[in-house]
Amino acid sequence: MTQSSVQPEMAPQSGMSLGGKVIGNVSFNVVGQAYVAGLSFAVVPYLVHHLGIGPYGVVALVVALGGFASLFNFGIGRSLSKHVAELHWRGDERAIGHLFQNALAVALAAGVLIIAIGVGFRGPLARTLVHGDSTVQSLGGIAIVVATLGLLASIVMDVFAGMVVAVQRFEVYSGINILIASIWQIGSVAVLRLHFTVNAVIVLPLIATLIGTAAYVLMLRRLMPSLSFRPAMQWQVLRQLLTFSAAISFGNASTMLVHRSDRLMIAHYYPIAALPFYAIPYALSEKTAMGVFNITSAIFPSVSELASQQQAERLRTLYLRSSKFVPLAALPVTIVLWVLARPILALWIDPTFAAQGTLVLQLLAAGFLINIFGHVPLATAQAMGEPWLAAEFAFLDGAVSLLFFVVLIPRYGAAGAAIAFAIGQLAVVPLLVHAVNRRLGVTWKTLVTQSYWRPLVCAVAGFVFLLICRPFVFSIWRLMIFGFLSLSVFGLIALVAAVDDRERSEFRLRLNIAVGHHLSGWPLYRR
Repeated sequence: MTQSSVQPEMAPQSGMSLGGKVIGNVSFNVVGQAYVAGLSFAVVPYLVHHLGIGPYGVVALVVALGGFASLFNFGIGRSLSKHVAELHWRGDERAIGHLFQNALAVALAAGVLIIAIGVGFRGPLARTLVHGDSTVQSLGGIAIVVATLGLLASIVMDVFAGMVVAVQRFEVYSGINILIASIWQIGSVAVLRLHFTVNAVIVLPLIATLIGTAAYVLMLRRLMPSLSFRPAMQWQVLRQLLTFSAAISFGNASTMLVHRSDRLMIAHYYPIAALPFYAIPYALSEKTAMGVFNITSAIFPSVSELASQQQAERLRTLYLRSSKFVPLAALPVTIVLWVLARPILALWIDPTFAAQGTLVLQLLAAGFLINIFGHVPLATAQAMGEPWLAAEFAFLDGAVSLLFFVVLIPRYGAAGAAIAFAIGQLAVVPLLVHAVNRRLGVTWKTLVTQSYWRPLVCAVAGFVFLLICRPFVFSIWRLMIFGFLSLSVFGLIALVAAVDDRERSEFRLRLNIAVGHHLSGWPLYRR
């Protein structure tokens, strides 16, 4: 792999400050995530009403099982992203190519193992997780097989996505996420309109993931023409990847206890028709965390680069600024979900659903609000080369949450799972933030005054505004209008009171560059 063959496409734009680059990357992610969230908001009620609550529960189970890809890929995608980010600024394309080939080999091996387990044990898994009438139970076998194949596709796709993130091509990353969501969500509506069976809806997430994987392959061939897609296993390279990914994998296993075992336990203890009353509020609340993921995925390669260059002061600055962006991204959505929980579910799904789901949504929204404050410290610890620090707190989070899941889910169902989740976040997240603060030399006072205080003041104003408006929300259009107004009020106050002049100027610069380059042609970061 020669330098000239790949460097023009991979290089970030010269002259762009680190802060501006991060803001631009976050902006691409936010646009993509907003589209995905809006599409989901439009499609879910249609699926619930046309499939029925039981079959929709099977679809939700397939999606939940697909989330285990981050566990079974042994953390190889994140490890690849970190190492490639460190090598990219040095221009070491040969080492990047070896890392990619070895990561792909690990992903394929893990996927084959998962298929063997899933297909071999599909009967017992279906009987354990899918309870209900005969129609629902008949879907269990295909659900397990599709989820297993989807895990293989997701594990492999994670390697390709890790490469794109490492070289900070977030317009590609967001674009492919939009493609996958469109195929899945719009395709689900289309197959039901064409009178296909529920089996077609169950298969669509797999099809969307396969098409997304193909899109990543095409883009990587364009970005890095000399990159070999032939899997390879070289002990030295594998050891480099797996030494870091072992901690990521351990942390992912612990995270799965928090973010996936809750739904599996509900499916085990209750009829599958009970799962949507947790899965749908969870999916809404998770949008808060996904918005924050747009920030952490953008800062991860930048932190890796600064840590490898031993630029401690710039690293602290990036940490504090990113920690401010997190509540700015999460608080406005959390306020809407918490204050308008009942009208959202009543107008979006139906009043019966709202009666059982309102408390669950409010508890999950509170839990995710606490959770998001740990995202930047977690990503920073991993990118600084301390993945075991992040893994230890992920394990503690998983252990605390699992303990309360076991106690509360059999007694209180979905509400018990939501309470257990919130308790786990409240117990562990402050400890994680404190540990990373100490390693960076950042005090709690500095973090609160520079990162947290102003977003929280903006949140109080947004909360009061929406509380006053809540009695007037009695139609879907009023819900959308007042929700938009609440977000706008928060955004305007934040623009004046929380974002400084430098951040505003960097955002405008990055927006102008993005618009100018898209008008003049692809790629965005060409020199």
